[in-house]
Amino acid sequence: MGCGNSSPSGPATAAANAPTKVSRSATGSPAKIVSNDEAIALLKGILKTNPGNRAAKFFNQEYYDSLTPELQDRLMRCLRSGTYNADSGVGCYAMQPEDYDDLRGFFAPLIADYHGVPEGSGQPTDWETAPKMDLAALGLGPSSSRVRVGRNLAAFPLPGAMTKEQRMEMEQVMSVAYAALAKLDMPNGKAFGGRYYSLTPGRPDSISDEEYKGLIKEHLMFKDMAADTYLNTAGISGDWPYGRGTYISDDRRVSIWCNEEDHLRVTVLMNTTTLNEPFDLLGATLKALETVEGVVFKKSAEFGYVTSCPSNLGTGMRASVMCCLPLLTADASTYKASAIAKPFGLSVRGSGGEHTPVVNNMVDISPSARFGISESEILKRLFGGVEAMMKEEQKIAAAALTGHAAVSAVEILSNDKAIALLKDILKTNPGNRAAKFFNQTYYDSLTPVLQDRLMRCLRSGTYNADSGVGCYAMQPEDYDDLRGFFAPLIADYHGVPEGSGQPTDWETAPKMDLAALGLGPSSSRVRVGRNLAAFPLPGAMTKEQRMEMEQVMSVAYAALAKLDMPNGKAFGGRYYSLTPGRPDSISDEEYKGLIKEHLMFKDMAADTYLNTAGILGDWPYGRGTYISDDRRVSIWCNEEDHLRVTVLMNTTTLNEPFDLLGATLKALETVEGVVFKKSAEFGYVTSCPSNLGTGMRASVMVCLPLLTADASTDKASAIAKPFGLSVRGSGGEHTPVVNNMVDISPSARFGISESEILKRLFGGVEAMMKEEQKIAAAALTGHAAVSAAEILSNDKAIAQLMEIRKTHPNNRAAKFFNQEYYDSLTPVLQDRLMRCLRSGTYNADSGVGCYAMQPEDYDDLRGFFAPLIADYHGVPEGSGQPTDWETAPSMDLAALSLGPSSSRVRVGRNLAAFPLPGAMTKEQRMEMEQVMSVAYAALAKLDMPNGKAFGGRYYSLTPGRPDSISDEEYKGLIKEHLMFKDMAADTYLNTAGISGDWPYGRGTYISDDRRVSIWCNEEDHLRVTVLMNTTTLNEPFDLLGATLKALETVEGVVFKKSSEFGYVTSCPSNLGTGMRASVMVCLPLLTADASTDKASAIAKPFGLSVRGSGGEHTPVVNNMVDISPSARFGISESEILKRLFGGVEAMMKEEQKIAEASA
Repeated sequence: MGCGNSSPSGPATAAANAPTKVSRSATGSPAKIVSNDEAIALLKGILKTNPGNRAAKFFNQEYYDSLTPELQDRLMRCLRSGTYNADSGVGCYAMQPEDYDDLRGFFAPLIADYHGVPEGSGQPTDWETAPKMDLAALGLGPSSSRVRVGRNLAAFPLPGAMTKEQRMEMEQVMSVAYAALAKLDMPNGKAFGGRYYSLTPGRPDSISDEEYKGLIKEHLMFKDMAADTYLNTAGISGDWPYGRGTYISDDRRVSIWCNEEDHLRVTVLMNTTTLNEPFDLLGATLKALETVEGVVFKKSAEFGYVTSCPSNLGTGMRASVMCCLPLLTADASTYKASAIAKPFGLSVRGSGGEHTPVVNNMVDISPSARFGISESEILKRLFGGVEAMMKEEQKIAAAALTGHAAVSAVEILSNDKAIALLKDILKTNPGNRAAKFFNQTYYDSLTPVLQDRLMRCLRSGTYNADSGVGCYAMQPEDYDDLRGFFAPLIADYHGVPEGSGQPTDWETAPKMDLAALGLGPSSSRVRVGRNLAAFPLPGAMTKEQRMEMEQVMSVAYAALAKLDMPNGKAFGGRYYSLTPGRPDSISDEEYKGLIKEHLMFKDMAADTYLNTAGILGDWPYGRGTYISDDRRVSIWCNEEDHLRVTVLMNTTTLNEPFDLLGATLKALETVEGVVFKKSAEFGYVTSCPSNLGTGMRASVMVCLPLLTADASTDKASAIAKPFGLSVRGSGGEHTPVVNNMVDISPSARFGISESEILKRLFGGVEAMMKEEQKIAAAALTGHAAVSAAEILSNDKAIAQLMEIRKTHPNNRAAKFFNQEYYDSLTPVLQDRLMRCLRSGTYNADSGVGCYAMQPEDYDDLRGFFAPLIADYHGVPEGSGQPTDWETAPSMDLAALSLGPSSSRVRVGRNLAAFPLPGAMTKEQRMEMEQVMSVAYAALAKLDMPNGKAFGGRYYSLTPGRPDSISDEEYKGLIKEHLMFKDMAADTYLNTAGISGDWPYGRGTYISDDRRVSIWCNEEDHLRVTVLMNTTTLNEPFDLLGATLKALETVEGVVFKKSSEFGYVTSCPSNLGTGMRASVMVCLPLLTADASTDKASAIAKPFGLSVRGSGGEHTPVVNNMVDISPSARFGISESEILKRLFGGVEAMMKEEQKIAEASA
């Protein structure tokens, strides 16, 4: 990290030859600080033995003597690193932002020497990056481009002179800046987002050792600097790890290291085809940071942006781009490339940077200059050098090009021998259509060129007697030019009259709503094959053509990534190439991972049909896949067709994947060079005639528990047949039906429009669901869920409660049971009351002892519940329940000197249309789950208060649902605290009937950003939780309020509310707001004794509880405590928030008071 021995072409060496052994003090400076005179004597000795040490070289006794004593001390402090490290190349670090100007007499000649510029050159600034610097235009795909700068805040000493307190104060200033940055948009319109990861112990945003190591592995965090002797002796690595950390944006393209060698190291790293893009993003990031109060970057009028080390002065910028130069680096060296790069002031290094070998022809190209050159000029030089290298690559390629066609691995038969073979195959394998439709008369009528083209198309069927189709087109025009052979074969395969033609219609209205059929979000896939008119089809392509087509498409994918899908989100994503040496090529491990996700195709070598057709030639060159950001769109490149475009998503609207596929295809054809070949008669051209026409295959996964009760698809297939649909097993063709899930897909692709395929698919599913409902209605008997415990008669239960009252007076079911009130009730209400008291009757140690069973229980059984509720919540009976979600003014934790803090707020809600969980049947739990799955799908399309869509999905535990998850996924969600555990072990919920029918009807919705989760059918119908790191307490409350409001806009979602008791919950303890809230805060002084006593004393008047770091009954770890309001009833939502903030504010004031007293 230190630039001790760095030069424009070399970084610090690992070793140091310091004349004095140095041990670290608290601030990181040497324990034994020599006097100025001793240091000067050392420097004079170093000049003789190490003349390259610039601290020694440019130290001037006369200039030193001219300085005031204070400036003399400041100068020698700057030279400390070079004084203790004789082998240092620069040998000095500035300590104060003004050092370069105040000590110009020393620094100016050193800077001129290091950067190779005349003294007094000055430093221009220019971030204008136009015109577009397009790597794709040079024949390159998306390339890894990095640009970074060092910056230092004017308000603080530079890192070598900072105290521990100043490092932490600066970190706090920047944590506020990062929070502000996260809310702003990048040049691409997406928010920076992201968060700060602190290494300072005890901060709420501090991370674990495991997370730290992970970020280092990603190159997003810096290592412990203690091993760097240059930084160590300069004092820069002092107080480790206090004040250190890194900010990382949501897309991980922007990272900002805090208190490494400089206050900030701001880096942008991305794969791009436009070099302007990372520069523009870096410029926007810096500009955004300086809009925050307290963030002013120190700049010298002469030397530009101030950095600790003079080697980084000026722009403070280092930039690089990774390029594949297979011909210039054919000898595995950078010599040829370096010769071209030199006039542009560029360095060409190995694949891993300085002093690393060239691997897979990849090199790292970067400008050497940082000083005396503008940001814009750095970019222009970098692009100019890359352009010159690519021109030389093309020149070498043109000279060496011999050109040869791909040749099948098999022996190529003459036409006559191939025809004789086909005639024999017709006798033994009459289903082989290549043999069946070969016509000697037609063949003899063709020109020799067309005869050769026909036999080339038939090669697969000639070598594979068992083939069903037996042919592949080789040229985009084959179907039209060889119509005499293909037309009857196509008509036979697709079961249509010859000459039927191919309609095209992508109009998918009206809405085809699976939810209206009683289905939740279902896995729906639709895909098409497409081929570019400008290239031969895959069976006839050369290696060069495959790679050229891949390059055309990589440009198209980059263009696609910038466009919006129908849902308003950008396609985004990237291309993953299998071609060795491309900058976007991937490892074997990544390749296997994408295959596992079904987003990449396997090596086709095992497919004898494709092999003999020549389609798998030159593997893996020219192959790869594009994947969108949301992984719903994938585009395979050079598999059986040039492109296989697939959309896969969970949806309740079948139109959605069709519309997205249509939009993707339309977007691709807007790119120059991308024209899909279409025959006027046969539609979109594909290699295999079986895929002609629409080129489309579509399917949807549906759960049919009654039609597949016998584990077969026979009944469903009988309904599907009139719609032209196939019903297959859960894993597709020739697989069994598992958990009643089947795959339904249209058989037709030719002679039918895209719109008609969709209509048939929906019509068939609709017919099957109607039959399901018909069978269910005939078989329905209906029965209530019954607790596993023996159900006592009312008299026996009352007798038991009377006994419990003696032994467990805190059991409120027993305490508030009133015989006179019970006797006043009708028999129906008596039964309802005793049903509510069942949990307390069977669990003597219960504190509340009752759960409501119906949404009306609190009102209908008020005589029992009202006094119990008043007692539990400590309010007068009849207090009522106010509602107020107004959270203004801003409750700013940053203003209390806190960084982003973990804040959680949740409520329980129950739907008015259903019994409460303790009284639900299995069918009702599943019906309610279905109602909510529709609501979650609607919620996903709405925007949060921050302008981002909720997104996300529902994860069901109900077996057989299309959105159900595996045990492994279930455990993972529990670990994330986004899913609840099996409730069977909870005897209170069990005896109340709440845990009945597990796991049916249970699950959780999780938003895209994982800040919102909604548990389904746990203790209440819904438990809605917001959890986030924030500096503004209003934020999670506002998001929770917006979530609840959004849910109630969906038909069927009405939350039950009592005019007296507020929002209804199963347990009376949660009534009123139904809200629990908390915030994690670091209180190092109030919890110095590792207890919450002092903090609790301050919290008490605000009605707050202070708990340990892990919640109730846990110890205080790293001074972190969990603060939460106790009240939920008789208090508004707004008041809960105000009390929480007020208590935290009071605690932070006490922290400051203690700190001032002990200072």
